[in-house]
Amino acid sequence: MNAIARFQRDMRKVSAQLDKIERRVLRGGLRSALNKAGTPILSSARNGAPVRTGALKKSLRKKVWNNQRKSKAGVIVGASTKATGIVVDGVEVRPSKYLHLVEYGTAAHGKHPGTPPSGFMRRTRTEATPRARAILAKEIGPAFKKAAARLQK
Repeated sequence: MNAIARFQRDMRKVSAQLDKIERRVLRGGLRSALNKAGTPILSSARNGAPVRTGALKKSLRKKVWNNQRKSKAGVIVGASTKATGIVVDGVEVRPSKYLHLVEYGTAAHGKHPGTPPSGFMRRTRTEATPRARAILAKEIGPAFKKAAARLQK
């Protein structure tokens, strides 16, 4: 076997090992790191949420997602669909159904004068993203090392 063929074979092995590391990191380490990185975003959103009844502020949650096929992952911060809402005129109103109206406001319609946008989620994104990225950078390195160490065993 010539040197080029050996090199190509070795590179395929390295590529396969890197794919395994990527899958393991996505499965465990990245999920943990994203969960930690999402905490300052959630805290900032809760601190900035406008309070009328407190239901919106209580319903804010974070959710870590990953798609192993596309090698993508992330954190979603928003109102939980499972959170119970408030009763207005005998009808339960869930925060997940009106978060967008609080964030972007409403136009005047009928006798309703409309509501101004609060923009608290957008402010949260700009304020908390640097902290979240710093936490993610700090946490992801050990996750890669741990996955690589498992492959060597």
